[in-house]
This record gives sequence, structure tokens and C-alpha cells, in this order.
Amino acid sequence: TQGVSSAASDVYKRQALADLRVLWLTVLGLVTDPDNHLSLALQKNLEQLAQAVIAELDLPAAEQDRPWLVQVTSQIAEGLEA
Repeated sequence: TQGVSSAASDVYKRQALADLRVLWLTVLGLVTDPDNHLSLALQKNLEQLAQAVIAELDLPAAEQDRPWLVQVTSQIAEGLEA
């Protein structure tokens, strides 16, 4: 049963990383849309952050800074909820 739970855990991790990629690609698309109503400074900051996250996700799994990925995504989500 240990192997099954480990395999399931790996599937969940891969799905979470795929979900993060979709989320940040969406953020990148939204902030680079000329019709968005964000200030130029905020657009550029979010664009740079999205590109940094996507670059991190592009690294091999063993090299990814997953705690940073979770932290930055959580902080943005908390900021949006406020």
C-alpha cells in the first residue's frame, strides 16, 4: 500500500504543477491583454512574476523550488481575496 499512496501522491503533485502552469499562463495572458484596466506598473510587475513562475515550472522537477511556487501563488491569491 505504501507504493500506491506514493504513486497517488506523485499524480497529485504533477496535477498541482500542471494547474499552477495553467493559472500563471492565464495571469500572463490577462496582464498582457491591452484591454485590461490595471495600471501599467501593476501589469509589468505581474507579467514579470508570471514569467518567473513559468520559468521555474519549466525546470526539471528535481530543480524546481516548490516551496517558492506555493508561497508566491498563495500570496497572490491572498492579495486578490483582500
